[in-house]
Amino acid sequence: PVLSNDGKKVAWTELDKDGYEAGTAPPARLRVDDAALVFTAGDHAHVKLWTLALPPTPGASATHPVFPAGPLPRGRVLFAQSSLAAPNDVFLLRGLGSAQREVKQITNFTATRLRGKELAAGESFWFEGAQGRQVQGWALKPHGWKAGVKKAFPVVLIIHGGPQGVWEDGWSTRWNHNVFAQQGYFVVAINPTGSTTFGQEFTDAIAEDWGGKPFVDLRKGWKHVLDTYPEIDADRAVAAGPSWGGYAINWIQGHPEYGFDFKALVCHDGVFDSSHNGFSTDELFFFNHDFGGRPWDPKSKELTENSRQVQPVEFRRKLSTPQLIIHGSRDYRLPDTEGIGAFHALQQHGIPSRLVIFPDENHWVLNHGNSLKWHYEIFRWFDKFVGGKSTDAA
Repeated sequence: PVLSNDGKKVAWTELDKDGYEAGTAPPARLRVDDAALVFTAGDHAHVKLWTLALPPTPGASATHPVFPAGPLPRGRVLFAQSSLAAPNDVFLLRGLGSAQREVKQITNFTATRLRGKELAAGESFWFEGAQGRQVQGWALKPHGWKAGVKKAFPVVLIIHGGPQGVWEDGWSTRWNHNVFAQQGYFVVAINPTGSTTFGQEFTDAIAEDWGGKPFVDLRKGWKHVLDTYPEIDADRAVAAGPSWGGYAINWIQGHPEYGFDFKALVCHDGVFDSSHNGFSTDELFFFNHDFGGRPWDPKSKELTENSRQVQPVEFRRKLSTPQLIIHGSRDYRLPDTEGIGAFHALQQHGIPSRLVIFPDENHWVLNHGNSLKWHYEIFRWFDKFVGGKSTDAA
């Protein structure tokens, strides 16, 4: 909670719906003059700075008060900003409540080191997805890009986790799209049904439909990109994803009829047995929400066992694509038995596969040395099947 200067107002965030983390309100801060809330929130894959003028304190409590938008006098805000092509720097915004707003960059932490790197800024694209909705994605052109040269570049589809997450115009030290682009891959990052920043209805639409609308979006987005960029060599296509993105990799692995024709896959800390995950995850409330109840409840059981709408393990007989599996032993969100199970299924079906376990990592790879190994393993795997840049064994 954040208190106002006079102690008469307090701002906090809370779940809009009990047991559903993707309904969380954005973090808020009270202005120094206590005239408004200043906060950040996502809007169409961009994180923006917002202000809401505070109404007079009501005489009675209200469950959902309305905050009218309005300008702030003498406003100054210090904030950090990054992009797909640059890490965070600090900026100062002056004149928030006036027509003469000014943004000044205060720091240049990485300007010297990034000079000459030719990092891709990313191009936003839109297409019609499931149920006629407009769906957004990012395209990053690889290092050495030459327009008009047909089928010149391998392509990677990177699928985000969550599933209520988003690929934003922001920097990451983990799934950094420019690292893939610098290795010579055309990068495609789609925000399918379930993604945040495109309205709560779009986010909520993935619940109890993990194997449905999101994959309509991914397939249509993939076709849109291949039709738009003839420079892509679709015969050298690969895909990777973490968490729900790892689930998506396992789901695609069992559905060759989707027609992606990937030559190699990478699953990081992904779901293989959805029903088992309902017993083993540290976020029981999350499973109960997205799968319609506990694993033994009728709706959940229908989804995970009978209809096979969300269960990758049920499609193990269709496995055909070489796959690298990475998992952290300290991952309690999706325990490492998910990765081990997927690896055993691939091995026993004779599919080229490799299992990499990080004993000291959780749901994310955070250690710097482990991060180097993680990247090495991924690019070595991709290069083996689609011939990207060569890497030397470390």
